[in-house]
Amino acid sequence: MTWKEEMIDGSVSSQLRVVRHILKAGSGFSSHRHEFAEVFWCETGTGMHVVNGQQFPIEAGDVIFVRPTDVHSGYSTSRTGLTFVNVSFPLEPMLALSKRYDPTQWPWHDGPVPLQVRLSPRRMERLHAWAGDLSAPNQRRLDLECFLLDIARLVTQPPENDVCSGLPVWLREAVEVYADPRNLAGGTARLSHLAGRSQAHLNRLVRAAQGRTATDLVNAVRMRWASTALRMSDRSIADIASVCGLTHLGHFYAIFKQHFRITPRRYRLDAWQATGHRD
Repeated sequence: MTWKEEMIDGSVSSQLRVVRHILKAGSGFSSHRHEFAEVFWCETGTGMHVVNGQQFPIEAGDVIFVRPTDVHSGYSTSRTGLTFVNVSFPLEPMLALSKRYDPTQWPWHDGPVPLQVRLSPRRMERLHAWAGDLSAPNQRRLDLECFLLDIARLVTQPPENDVCSGLPVWLREAVEVYADPRNLAGGTARLSHLAGRSQAHLNRLVRAAQGRTATDLVNAVRMRWASTALRMSDRSIADIASVCGLTHLGHFYAIFKQHFRITPRRYRLDAWQATGHRD
């Protein structure tokens, strides 16, 4: 009986498989292919993924999208072993979704080898949560499709969008962590700590890549969060400025106007009024 023939009343619980594999040093899984699709991500350790005759190193944070046409195997290369989570699922729901999107935005796209993407620790937290959710019994097709769409969005959406344009991967990952409001008040010192580089080195790199200072980059990230807080909460403007580490309200207003060409209050009112809200 094929996986597609096992579909009953829209449930995919008998078809959706979520497993955490723990490979000891030097161990692995043999070459194989299958009639379903899968995605797996590395949680700890390092290894080698052998797929369609090519070899690719893998480590914590790597996500690999395997198609039914792929023939693959893998093994641990770390003394501490390799831990990864594998999610396999029937083709039909995935194929139905893939027809609705640009192939470049769908990670199980055609190509000589499957897509492999490195995610930041913050985005990996989402996958850890999904592993727990999907391992529960009686999963519905709705649950599977939500997962497929979310992971496609995770791996194709650039971190912080244009804020990180031209920056190396390690700094983009640091910026994404810095974007958490708990870090914003720390300014360039906090970003430097998260990136594991000196502030002087950070400033030189940002200036070379983007033509602005590290402080400008930090303020751009702060203003992104501030604009969301203005639209999505009733927090006072003074409180939002404080979270950003800009306790002098006039300074906050000046930076906000530089980015959005209007005051924070006008920005909030325009957003609310566009949805019918009247102050």
